[in-house]
Amino acid sequence: MVRNALYEEIDRLKVEIAKKDAEIAKKDAEFAKKDAEFTVNAKMLARQTDLA
Repeated sequence: MVRNALYEEIDRLKVEIAKKDAEIAKKDAEFAKKDAEFTVNAKMLARQTDLA
């Protein structure tokens, strides 16, 4: 009985960890998108500066 309760708690924690991992992956993707946008903007600004 105690063993089953421990296994259930372990399974619950595994689910929580998986949810947190998914949140982190989403934030990583958002950061990568913003980083790419920043890079594009920086390149455009550099071109404009070169043309000025």
